[in-house]
Amino acid sequence: MAAVPGPVTSSASAGCHALLRNGAELVTRADHVVELIGRIGELAVEEPRPATALDGLGDAERRVYEALPGRGAATVEQLAVASGLAPERVLGPLAILELAGLVQRQEGRWRLVRAVAGQPAATPRLV
Repeated sequence: MAAVPGPVTSSASAGCHALLRNGAELVTRADHVVELIGRIGELAVEEPRPATALDGLGDAERRVYEALPGRGAATVEQLAVASGLAPERVLGPLAILELAGLVQRQEGRWRLVRAVAGQPAATPRLV
């Protein structure tokens, strides 16, 4: 239990003064409340979460990335159909994904970059 003291001359302060006399914690600033109840809501410390290269992708890049097949490769036209984007709107996101190290082009087709077994995956960088 906690209370904020009021002016001793005000009858409206009688309740909080009674609480304080009976052992309530004295609160004089917001930091006292945080100390008493902990950090919650907007004052809460943000929990760490795993960060991946996909976290920084824009909507178009994510749609194109998700349109890539898990195995094999796809043409720009196939990616356009799978992503719901026009073919000319797929090329920009593919370039960004390639610079980030997430996809690669081979013989006119695009595929996901996979880590080689036994070797750590390179950390992709987003531009």
